[in-house]
Amino acid sequence: MHELIIIKKYSNLLDKEMTIRILVPKNVQQLKKTFPVLYMHDGQNLFEDQTATYGFSWQIQTTMDNMVSKRTIKDMIIVGIDSDEDRLNMYSPWKNNPKYTSKLNQTYGGKGDLYIDWLVSELKPWIDQTYPTKKEKIHTYIAGSSMGSYISLYAMCKYPDVFSSAGLFSTSLWFHENPMIDYLRSSFLSASHRVFISVGTMEANPDPNDSSNASYIQGSKKIASILSDLGVKHIKLVIVNEKHHEQAWSHQFIDFLNYLNQR
Repeated sequence: MHELIIIKKYSNLLDKEMTIRILVPKNVQQLKKTFPVLYMHDGQNLFEDQTATYGFSWQIQTTMDNMVSKRTIKDMIIVGIDSDEDRLNMYSPWKNNPKYTSKLNQTYGGKGDLYIDWLVSELKPWIDQTYPTKKEKIHTYIAGSSMGSYISLYAMCKYPDVFSSAGLFSTSLWFHENPMIDYLRSSFLSASHRVFISVGTMEANPDPNDSSNASYIQGSKKIASILSDLGVKHIKLVIVNEKHHEQAWSHQFIDFLNYLNQR
């Protein structure tokens, strides 16, 4: 079984208070074991329906309880970082593609560098000091959905010596595709990295015949292709008949955990 610890931690780098949700094995300090760590975004949507933005969470605590108790996966610590009204700014190092400014009602993006630097330079060291973690790259993962996936891909490219694996769920590559693709192509990802990519057939519209859904699938395939060109040997691309929603991601998260457990 697992317990959820919720803390508020002030970030000097971001100059704001961050809410962190940490899922740990029960009595983790008494177990005399160390655990891998998975960092995730939109933390309020991960564990409890009552805090989830749209009323349905990824139900990760239930999933971890079930899978660990059945010994289908090895246990880990999961760190969820809440998002707030600054979400679209924090989840991209670049401003959005200008052609989407009217759709978004304003320009967003540009704080992603600071956010990921904070995660690596402030949050990870604190987690490693506070909980019994496996600190090495091979045991450190990152994942997210939508814009959380966008910033997860960026984080892995920027810190290839920190994160060994990434889970990319319904990547919002449309936000600004060209700089992300260029950054990915110039990254130092290698054969030692592992990437799980999940995308739905109804991401942009519940109508499966809507051609706008194809952009998500094409974007995910492009990411997988470039990763392969970089020499990344372990890439799993899953296309599912699902919408852009936490319920869909909760299903695919099980597949992601199984994928991580194959290492």
